[in-house]
Amino acid sequence: LVNRTNIDLIYDPDLVRSIPVFVDIQNGTATEILRAILRGTPFDFIILSSGTYVITERKTIAARYGRFFGYVLDAETGTPISNATILLADASNSTFTNPNGFFSVSPLLAGDYPVVFSSLGYQSQSATIKIEENSTSQVIRLTPKPFQADPIVIEATPSLGLNQLAQGVPISGSDQIQRLASESAIQGTSFFSGIIFNQSQQTLSIQGGDPGNYLMMLDGVPMYASGTLGASISAFSPYAIDEVSIQKAGYDATHSDALDGLIQFRQHAPKGEQQTALVSAQPNSLNGQFSTALPGGWRSTATLRVNQPGRNMPLGFRDQLQDWNRLDPLLQNFLMGENGDIAHYNQAKQEQEFGFFDGHFTFEKTSADLDRTIISGYIGSQSFTSQLLSERLTIASVQPGFVYSREDIEQQTAMAQVTHFQVLSAKADAHIQGYVSFSSSDNQYFMQGNDSLHQAGHSSRQAFDFYQQQYRPDNTLIDQQETREAGVKSSLTYFMDARTKITTGLDLQYIDYLFGLNDLFYFPTQNQSSVLLSSLYTQSQFTLSKHVRFSAGFRSTFSSENQQAYVQPRFNLTIDTDRTLLGYHTFSISGGVYRQFIHQFDVTNIGPSAFRPFHRFILPVDASIPVPVSYHLAGGWTASPSEQTRFETEVYYKWEPQSYEMNIQQLLAEPTQASTALQDQSQFLTEAETYSVGGAFSITHTFNEPQIKLRWLNQVSISRRRNDARFNGNWTHTFWSEPFSTAAFLDWNISKRVSFLANARWTPVRFWAFNHAYYDFLTTHGTTEIAGFDFNSPDSQRLDPFFRADIGVTYRIPIRNSNLKTRIDLLNITNRLNETQRLLNPISSSGNTEYEVISRRLPGFIPSLSLQFEF
Repeated sequence: LVNRTNIDLIYDPDLVRSIPVFVDIQNGTATEILRAILRGTPFDFIILSSGTYVITERKTIAARYGRFFGYVLDAETGTPISNATILLADASNSTFTNPNGFFSVSPLLAGDYPVVFSSLGYQSQSATIKIEENSTSQVIRLTPKPFQADPIVIEATPSLGLNQLAQGVPISGSDQIQRLASESAIQGTSFFSGIIFNQSQQTLSIQGGDPGNYLMMLDGVPMYASGTLGASISAFSPYAIDEVSIQKAGYDATHSDALDGLIQFRQHAPKGEQQTALVSAQPNSLNGQFSTALPGGWRSTATLRVNQPGRNMPLGFRDQLQDWNRLDPLLQNFLMGENGDIAHYNQAKQEQEFGFFDGHFTFEKTSADLDRTIISGYIGSQSFTSQLLSERLTIASVQPGFVYSREDIEQQTAMAQVTHFQVLSAKADAHIQGYVSFSSSDNQYFMQGNDSLHQAGHSSRQAFDFYQQQYRPDNTLIDQQETREAGVKSSLTYFMDARTKITTGLDLQYIDYLFGLNDLFYFPTQNQSSVLLSSLYTQSQFTLSKHVRFSAGFRSTFSSENQQAYVQPRFNLTIDTDRTLLGYHTFSISGGVYRQFIHQFDVTNIGPSAFRPFHRFILPVDASIPVPVSYHLAGGWTASPSEQTRFETEVYYKWEPQSYEMNIQQLLAEPTQASTALQDQSQFLTEAETYSVGGAFSITHTFNEPQIKLRWLNQVSISRRRNDARFNGNWTHTFWSEPFSTAAFLDWNISKRVSFLANARWTPVRFWAFNHAYYDFLTTHGTTEIAGFDFNSPDSQRLDPFFRADIGVTYRIPIRNSNLKTRIDLLNITNRLNETQRLLNPISSSGNTEYEVISRRLPGFIPSLSLQFEF
């Protein structure tokens, strides 16, 4: 120090002997450096009038310490506010509230401290607190304020950052989750970074990951394949969803096992003491919600959604779905025809029905000690029936004159759970949850050709009525799955001090399941068993300094099926900066090892008039195959030049060296015996290697006057897979992959009564353009190339670029103590008929067979009107 700064320094060498000190400091003054060297030692220094520094022993007066702790509550409802930030104004220390609104900052030297309390959606509050040795608990009440915020929080790992939004932003009553007449809580997540909804395949993926490898949860309960049937309609009422959070690449050990991430929905929690009710007529559904107080301090909320009576098809889709509901000419001729016998069929008569029901309920009680108990449940069903009668147009053909095909899909889902949050002490809290859930799906495809009715001169209407009367479901020809699950989750969180938090927990899952394929096309498959999964996890979070935080943890899961335990380590490092010329910055890097013990597999729907390209089934990993593994590495940068502007960037890499997909070759093989069935998963699954790499960049700016929020989001996502048994063993883009997309959003609160929403999305490249069965069914039977299209190379067939722009206007009319909200949505204002799938139509000409490309398309312009009455 003396040599570098040329100061005079006096001290007794015996005082400081054998006291190790390590200091890393740059560009500091001599006073700052010396103060850093002596910090934590029993020494201090004085500066004489001559400028000489003298090291002395500290005064022996013992310093008095205290702590600052208490609760942060909603001033209107008394509800605890989780993840609220408590910041000492001099930035010497900070913390955040736990799920019960509790916080603790310690130790602190006795004295006065300026503190700022803040939480998204609330008015910040400043106060000067007095710290004493025997400090008492504080209760801070924050007043809600309007705030234009994204309703869904996207994160790699829960952040403690001072410059980032906290996890779990409430969206109750927000228009954002019901953007532009979307009735899908699941599809609504696609407005945010890292979430990709593939319109052509109707699949949702997290950062390019397999749509079957993320886990969807409702109130902490796994909900397998809940959005498979109606990705556009979804499985939950959007009015019932109060909060959504998404864990992406690098999520921590406190969350369940999944290769590609989790989407967690929390149901609407009751607020306040008054009764509230809502009735809403959406374009395709009727919605109702009622909240009230009950004896014993309980509050309850019930939400119901049903499809509108008489409306069997989603608004705007009827014409397109009627056009889709026709025989695929290539598949039909492959299945029914002979070489050289190409028949063409006309869509003579068709009918479709689509129905759904969703019921949600919650009960919540908060005690005087802020312990909370939440009871919630859900029951839902979805059904789809498609009937088609096709009449042969080709005269010179031995194929049937009439072909009747029918597809029936039924899906049932239910769950109930009880969760209790307990504040154990000023430094510890715990939670325990018990739940049960059930899910089932039945898919049946029926197809029959008949020439006698046609030859007898029956009309298509008569033939259709005949088949309807004669059709009887054949329970021996049905694809099905049933999953029954019971689980217990518990966790303990301990705040060792203001800088260290440790969470440890135990998850137990018992799953009884049945999976079977018994249809017109696939080899019979039957997989049935039960499994107990026991997971123990620990996650530690350390605040290393004002700017640096580090967390590390591991999750160990034991499976009763193969009697093995799997350890999954995970980490996160986050660095915040002080204010710079470009504002505040946050940098993060995270990663880990991830396992998935419950498969969600897609089985191609091969039927020539199949409505959906595939069906999804659920089955836990059995002992015949290894448990799949994934490795994550993710990074992020957030910059806030001002309170109105935010830049966000994320990058990720996910590698799955051993994942699984359906073994199409084995499933399409001819049975050697009538009673033969595939039972072990090793018989009908095949190994594949998958990786996804990409990133996203977004700019968000909010204007205070006028109240406008603008957001521009760009995403890059490369997802590729290799299976030695398919596509010549080459790497190919996955069918859900969308390498690039860009989107823009505008949210304008014109006045207290009028708001305006607009968004636009463009995706230039989409792979796997043809009917999904072409790549699975035809190639397995040796037909790999037709009309110059190589079905062993799905990368080479691309759909036209996707583009869609929507606008919506909401007008609120106050009526005494209630509100009437009218909403007009203009969807796809450019009337663009985006491609969703391509088919090949064979045509005989001069003894040769030629093929033309036929496109299935999404709806064009759709106007809609919604009414919502709140009282």
